[in-house]
Amino acid sequence: TKDRSHAVRQECAYGLGKIGVSAFRTLLIALTDSVQAVRDSASAAILRNITVEEVVAEFSQKAY
Repeated sequence: TKDRSHAVRQECAYGLGKIGVSAFRTLLIALTDSVQAVRDSASAAILRNITVEEVVAEFSQKAY
């Protein structure tokens, strides 16, 4: 999210992790946030909720 509040962006990263692999790209973008807490939340969301196998399965099915 492009919200000005880093607390909102941090909570969004947490919530996106709950969505799962379909939110993986957005979580990758959150890893570049200017606030460390947001980056930490995004990385934790990825590690807790998304497996490598899910990412491979999700992106191998799509033509880019």
